[in-house]
Amino acid sequence: IDALTKIANEFSNFAKMPRPNETKFDLKPVIENVLEVFQEEESCRLSLTSAVHSCNVLADKDLMLRVFNNLIKNAIQAIPPDRKGEVEVAIKVEEQHYIISIKDNGVGIEEEKQSNIFVPYFTTKSTGTGLGLAMVKQIIENHRGKIYFTSVPNQGTTFIVELPKG
Repeated sequence: IDALTKIANEFSNFAKMPRPNETKFDLKPVIENVLEVFQEEESCRLSLTSAVHSCNVLADKDLMLRVFNNLIKNAIQAIPPDRKGEVEVAIKVEEQHYIISIKDNGVGIEEEKQSNIFVPYFTTKSTGTGLGLAMVKQIIENHRGKIYFTSVPNQGTTFIVELPKG
């Protein structure tokens, strides 16, 4: 019953994605906080490199927290148990955009599954609803940004988020 309730709530939340409550804020501490929360994963080393002192965006802070929680959690879950996990987050700036990449050394995404990665209800995991990346994409696009990825099977995946400067 609890599992079904959780799934129903996730479907409902996806269907009625809140309109962004945009404010200007520094995204870098939000990402640092997410990494700190997941740092307790003893099987995985998390790191952040940043070419910027601050990452000021005009965005909904709660939705951005949701985005980076999801991307970092997915990166950690993609690492097989027999591998020393590494998740590297990097922030850089290009012209009028911040580029945030989340790179893992996990199992990667098979080529035939790559075109469906942002499709609602599609999942490569044995658990989950398949809504996480669809939600992430919707949030990023609602903030005038882009999300895409590169992946090499059995070597890892890098998700790249581009957000306009705030």
